[in-house]
Amino acid sequence: MAARDTPTPAERRRLSIGPALIAALVLSALIPAVLVSWLLSSNSSQSIDTLAENAISQAAHRVDVGALAHLGESHTVVNALVPPVPTSGAEAERTRNWLRDPAASS
Repeated sequence: MAARDTPTPAERRRLSIGPALIAALVLSALIPAVLVSWLLSSNSSQSIDTLAENAISQAAHRVDVGALAHLGESHTVVNALVPPVPTSGAEAERTRNWLRDPAASS
């Protein structure tokens, strides 16, 4: 009877393999998904930074080109206020007064 007290391999309690397979399946699906989402997040933030830098650079370039174009036309305004040819009389006096005090020449 002593031999009957120890369970034989057939009488031992069997463990179910289902939970182990489910855990392996879930982990094999989650690990790549987490890795891909982390990589995409990292790359998207770098792309956003690059696009923002490009947009700001382009806007600054447009402002610079526009300002230079306006400054390039400043001679037109100066020529309208002060004639490019030597003047005399009332027009010369008006020009001298404007050069001394531009605010008072209205």
